[in-house]
Amino acid sequence: MTRSNTEATAVRVADTTFVLDELAELDVGHNPDAGDRPLPHGLPGALNLSAIGMFGFSMGGATTAGAMLADPRIKAGIDLDGTIYGPVAAQGLSRPFLLISSQDNGRDVDRTWASFWARLRGWRLDLRLHGAEHLAFSDAVTLYAQAAAVLHLTPAQLAQLVGTIKASRAITIERAYIRAFFDLQLRQHDTHLLDQPSPAYPEMQFIP
Repeated sequence: MTRSNTEATAVRVADTTFVLDELAELDVGHNPDAGDRPLPHGLPGALNLSAIGMFGFSMGGATTAGAMLADPRIKAGIDLDGTIYGPVAAQGLSRPFLLISSQDNGRDVDRTWASFWARLRGWRLDLRLHGAEHLAFSDAVTLYAQAAAVLHLTPAQLAQLVGTIKASRAITIERAYIRAFFDLQLRQHDTHLLDQPSPAYPEMQFIP
């Protein structure tokens, strides 16, 4: 765990709290616009700030966990293949959290994940996407595939960056599980996708 990454995560956590504060102000009709331009019609009172979820990739996943520790307004979170930085790794959380790792990562590789997982006191689930490398959870999974020829990437080099999973498949699977998690935790709508491995998505492995 490097100090620079820990400090960078702390800044992002503070940014997250700032955004939530501003959303609360907007919802009661306060206008933060520096130019005093009017708010869009119907915006005040339209936000459901009792059902806030957050997810992020890489350091964004660390920010999600850290922001949940700092701000109880975030009810549920997801970390997409991100090392956990800051005090939350040792303190854990009592609210629902989902971990999704690339094929070569996880609690058996990343000690911060193991520490964090052991201290999760609410609903928790650990998943691993087979065929995915770290960048498969980012736009790079599509962009690198499209630009491989221009960048002179061999198939082996491309696989090192994003994995062997096809971009469209990675996106489909990630969307399905992220949606299912927030449907369950924020809307109380259970699709049962998170109960056990699905034959529709055999690439997603459940880690006990």
